[in-house]
Amino acid sequence: MSRELMKRCLFLTLIVTLAAFVIDYRIAFGFLFGAIGSVLLYLRNVAFCNAVLEEKNTKHLKTFGRFMQSYAIMAIVLIVSAVKPEILNVFASAFGLMLVKICLILETFYGKEGKG
Repeated sequence: MSRELMKRCLFLTLIVTLAAFVIDYRIAFGFLFGAIGSVLLYLRNVAFCNAVLEEKNTKHLKTFGRFMQSYAIMAIVLIVSAVKPEILNVFASAFGLMLVKICLILETFYGKEGKG
């Protein structure tokens, strides 16, 4: 994760979490739980992409298992949130899972121009 993207994700996480604490602590904790899952998924994607680019032969990378693990991480976040509604909000967790994607979109539209 680039430093700029990491800063933007952290900033967005802090803003949403503080705003959610005003409304309900379960929303804040759910969003944080989903955000942690989102960052974990992003780091897994970066590691996989680096492995693919370094290796010319991708047969031994077991791509199907990697995708299933990614879906399992998303499912675990949502299932834990659904099972523990007194602590976590499942909708906030789902929104938190989209954190890195939202940050990437914001960086695409509002990032500094002229970067090479």
